[in-house]
Amino acid sequence: MARALIVWRVIGLGHESVLATASTLFVVAALATAGVIESLYGLSEEMVTPSSGLSRYYVVITSYSVAPFTSVVRESFVKDRLAGVGNVVDVVYEVLAPVLVNGSVYILRGVDPADLGVVAGDYSVIGRDFTSNCFGCVWVGESLARELGLGPNDTVVVHSPLASSDFVLRVKGVLVTDSVLRYEFVTNALMGEAVRGMGQGTYSFAVIFVDSPESLSRVAEAFNISLVGKGLLERALLAIRFAGHRIRPYFLESLSDLYLSRFGLSRDLLTSLLIATMAVLGLGFYVLGQAVTSYATEKITLLHGLGLSTRYLRVCVAGLGVLLTAFGGAAGLVIAHALFPRIGLVVLGYVTHPVIDYSFFLASDGIASLLVAAGSVSVRVGENG
Repeated sequence: MARALIVWRVIGLGHESVLATASTLFVVAALATAGVIESLYGLSEEMVTPSSGLSRYYVVITSYSVAPFTSVVRESFVKDRLAGVGNVVDVVYEVLAPVLVNGSVYILRGVDPADLGVVAGDYSVIGRDFTSNCFGCVWVGESLARELGLGPNDTVVVHSPLASSDFVLRVKGVLVTDSVLRYEFVTNALMGEAVRGMGQGTYSFAVIFVDSPESLSRVAEAFNISLVGKGLLERALLAIRFAGHRIRPYFLESLSDLYLSRFGLSRDLLTSLLIATMAVLGLGFYVLGQAVTSYATEKITLLHGLGLSTRYLRVCVAGLGVLLTAFGGAAGLVIAHALFPRIGLVVLGYVTHPVIDYSFFLASDGIASLLVAAGSVSVRVGENG
């Protein structure tokens, strides 16, 4: 190791800053790309994930619709399917409807007052308590209220593209919560159905809480879903496609998988494409590895003349390149930690931030380091010895 340090000190690379900077920028770009995708996936999951579950085991039932937020689930259908299933703790029905306010798209959620705590978790209300005895009333999440300048007793006009109608809603209160509801309009289920353009007893999705993994399996069986090899542990998402009088159920890992499957894609496929793209971009590190070794050719030849084997010297140069690349990647991770929380992505009124995927960091930094090493050892310097 001491001899290697001496070799590194004598050779140097001259372009240490270039190699480290390239690695830093590459890792930041890779993490940003993967982080945006992960944050969008996470948002779709957070929209249907209960914040304060009645049980850790639950199934989300939705329909396999043509486009996001057009899913329809009938309460009578769910009840009929669950008639012979025991150990169901509760069923929470919710409506999600996109609405336009001043040209911007937001989400209006309809939920029964008894279930608001399950959806929002811990919350408080500034103004009138959330109630179902108020048609034409709406409660606004704290962040959304701040953005639109709304407060109790204000009036807001929302346009529902799905109902093809405008609704004049009275703001009865502001919801203070840490859940996604802080970016939403929230109203009772009846008003939500009206804005969504659905009949009474019809919802966007239902969350079925059960008491054990075995009960999850029984719920899946009630919907004719096979969970063999699916690895179901605590939760699942079942999508129902209604084709005439035929019902075709699907088991999906997440809501984002449901959206992507409409285009014949899967989350794993997109992740694989992202990794392949970053691998192609990382080929530039192969050229950098060749460049830094070529730059040190004269010094390698000199040290070879002093008795050190060319093979050993090339390994030392490649090792130094790998260390510099890894150091630059670590610096990129530090920058991402500092930068990503300051980047706000606004999607349907929600504010989300890029999420750091540590496995993707290891993959991108590892690919860059390996390509630097491969490029370095590919340069033939002097004679082998």
